[in-house]
Amino acid sequence: QDLSTGEGRTVLFVSHNMGSVKNLCNRAIVLENGSSVFSGSATEGVDYYINQNDDLRENEGKKQFNSENAGDEKLQLQEVIIKDRKGRIRTSFSQSEEIFIDIKFKTFATLKGTRFNISVRTAAGEEVFTTSSHLLTKEGVEVGKNVLSLVIPSYLFNEKKYIFSLNVGIPGRRIIVPIIDLFLINILSENASGTDYIEKWPGIVAPKINWVLNEEV
Repeated sequence: QDLSTGEGRTVLFVSHNMGSVKNLCNRAIVLENGSSVFSGSATEGVDYYINQNDDLRENEGKKQFNSENAGDEKLQLQEVIIKDRKGRIRTSFSQSEEIFIDIKFKTFATLKGTRFNISVRTAAGEEVFTTSSHLLTKEGVEVGKNVLSLVIPSYLFNEKKYIFSLNVGIPGRRIIVPIIDLFLINILSENASGTDYIEKWPGIVAPKINWVLNEEV
C-alpha cells in the first residue's frame, strides 16, 4: 500500500484475492488464457472476474422443483434463485455484497401457521443461523403463485463455503417440504473484520462491527 501511494510509482499487483485488489488498486486488468478480457476500475474488474469465473454456471444458483420432489397437495415449491443486487444468478459473492434469495411457490389452499426456513451451515457442517418467514406467513398465503424474498446482509460471512438449505412446514402439525440443500455458496475475502489487512479471520462469520473512539455508542 505504501508503494502504491508513493509519488511517481506504478505497482503491478497480481492476485486472486479480490479484497486485496479492491483495497490496493485503482485499476484492474483481467486476464484469461494470457489475454486481456477486461480493463477498467478495480471495483468493476473484481465484479467482472467473479461473474466470469468458470465455476459460476447460471444453473448453479437456480434450483427447480416439480410435484414429486417438493410439497404436497396444498403447497408446491417451484423454484429457488440466489442472485446479486443486479439480478445475476450466482453462487460466489464477495463479503461486501448482499445476497438475494427468491422462493417461488404455488399454494392450493390457505395454510395458517406456515413457515419457510432458510438455514445456513458451513461445508464442515457447523450451524451458522436460521431465518424464518413465520411472522410474514403465519396467517396464511393467498392461493396461487407467490414469491418470498429475503436479503442476506453484506459483511456477515467469513471467507468460507456455506450450504444454504430450505424447509417448509407448520410447526407441530405437518412437514410440507423436508430439509433440502439448495446451494453451496463461496464467500471471497475482503476487509470485513475491522481492519484493512486482507486475511482470513477465525470464526464462522466475520461481521463488520461499528467501533467508535471517545464517543458513546
